Amino acid sequence: MRRSPTPPPAGQQVSKKFHLWLDEPLDWNLKVRRLRLSGWCVAKDGAPRTRVRGQIGAATFYGQFDRDRPDVVQFLNVPEALRWCGFAVDVVVPFGRKRLELEVATADGEWQKAYARTVVGPLRIGPAERELWQKSMKRTRNGATPSSSAGLTTGTSLLDCCE
Repeated sequence: MRRSPTPPPAGQQVSKKFHLWLDEPLDWNLKVRRLRLSGWCVAKDGAPRTRVRGQIGAATFYGQFDRDRPDVVQFLNVPEALRWCGFAVDVVVPFGRKRLELEVATADGEWQKAYARTVVGPLRIGPAERELWQKSMKRTRNGATPSSSAGLTTGTSLLDCCE
């Protein structure tokens, strides 16, 4: 049985063109200077997406689709979904409230907004953020994503508000 679409939380925008899931960050309420966006994105029309980037103001932070996500095919129940749809983008959040946009590029280089929300950067980086960033980097070096080992039970599901 299909659930009714749920509107995105306040301050978020999600494109209706994509299925999107964010494994990281786990807590959007933390004020951090470095923010890792990690998850997966599949175009609803099935067309491959070749690049991914985050933007805050005039600053652009490039990532890449570099993770095999066989769990996505099963989760979406779409056999033709692209398995290499996992991505990571590391952004630097300046002090204050800023608008973050996650964009993906088509094969012909056209950028499309997949997700946007407000983020808040701290005045200074604290010890807790340094520890959090080190843990995130360690998971990346080990090839793990939070949802790949947890069966898509953690993270931010944006599927219901995209349809």
